[in-house]
Amino acid sequence: MPLEVALPAHVPAGMAVWRLALNEGAAVERADWLLLSADERERAQGLRRHADRLRLVAGRAALRRLLAERLGRPAQDLRFGYGSHGKPHLPDCAAVAFNVAHSASCVLIALGADGAAIGVDVERHDVGCDVEGLAEHALTPAERADLAAAPDAVAGFFQLWSAKEAVLKALGVGLGECLQEFSVRRDADRRLFVAHQAAHWPTLQVCALDVPGGFSAALAWRARE
Repeated sequence: MPLEVALPAHVPAGMAVWRLALNEGAAVERADWLLLSADERERAQGLRRHADRLRLVAGRAALRRLLAERLGRPAQDLRFGYGSHGKPHLPDCAAVAFNVAHSASCVLIALGADGAAIGVDVERHDVGCDVEGLAEHALTPAERADLAAAPDAVAGFFQLWSAKEAVLKALGVGLGECLQEFSVRRDADRRLFVAHQAAHWPTLQVCALDVPGGFSAALAWRARE
């Protein structure tokens, strides 16, 4: 069962995030499999790695149950549509926004409030990664300067990266787009905020999420226009 993640006080009421901790070697639960639609099962069967299949089935089943509880509808009756970048939505219920992220054994599911678009991301800390090379591509000069002052470069990078990806998912754009058009910074109270010069962008907010086990995660949202 997913556990609800504690959110900072400034996150709007009605928004919620749940964490599903998976045993990547466990069998797919039959009850989860039966909740999925035919196209979801076909997609799962096409995955070669068992861990990938488990993440898809368990994550989608948990999403269906959470949405069903909020909407008062049977979980198996929900039908998803997909945006140009693969972000799922409910075509017949635009008032409920949601987003899903996963990394290794951690799955996060976020539900929005009052139609506010949201994005969530989680990243496992890869201690063997080339932080400097990744930062050169993914982070702005301001973010790289902040990272250089961080006590832990790996944790600092993945916190910034998860926050940036959550923002992009809230915007509904692709991962390779806009990376250099905005920065995720910390204010005097150490809270994350989004800095950009794009006049056409909506108001964006972002916060870090507290997830255990060597992961960084973030939630981003924008208000209904």
